[in-house]
Amino acid sequence: MSTSSRSLVSVAVIATTTCLLAGCNKNSSASTGGAGSTGGAVAAAGGSTPAGAAAVIAGATGGGGPLDTSKQCAAIKPADVQALMKAPVTPVVNNPGECSFYGGALKVELYKNDPTQKYYQNPVNGPGTTPVPGVGDQAQWSAPVPGETIPWIESHKGSLTCIVSPADADQTTIPYKGTPPIVTIAPADSVAYAAKEGLLCSDAFTAS
Repeated sequence: MSTSSRSLVSVAVIATTTCLLAGCNKNSSASTGGAGSTGGAVAAAGGSTPAGAAAVIAGATGGGGPLDTSKQCAAIKPADVQALMKAPVTPVVNNPGECSFYGGALKVELYKNDPTQKYYQNPVNGPGTTPVPGVGDQAQWSAPVPGETIPWIESHKGSLTCIVSPADADQTTIPYKGTPPIVTIAPADSVAYAAKEGLLCSDAFTAS
């Protein structure tokens, strides 16, 4: 995220901050102006002005706040990132609640206040998911189109949920056949790649 983008004070980030602080769930609305909404968060920070909204984000992203993942991002080993991507590894960009590599092509989303795993994108061990052993307390991978898309991994340890969003196939080290975006990936290659993605979450867990 650029400096200019940060100065605009993204409503989405404010809403996420509010949810993490207030404990709202994935289906709740943050646009009504109530106590658990964006409006409520801004008011709590001292008004509806950009300065008040900036105070919300500053409190959440700095000094160990709910969106401050600087320690976890710093713990992710460059060698583990490089194992997933063809191009030389880029320095991590520490966005609120996210460790970003390759300009956002590869992302590690981190939810620090998630003891009940409500920020899992898929049901735990639900249909279409495959367990990933040895990562956190539990982990699983899935693919939007099995055999044709790159695995995503989500894992959990303690109160931290970690989700790895992969890059496009031609940017990654996963073996495939075909020409992106239409590719074929062998099941064994998906399993192996998901295990490598799991290392990024394992790294992040060491700093939590």
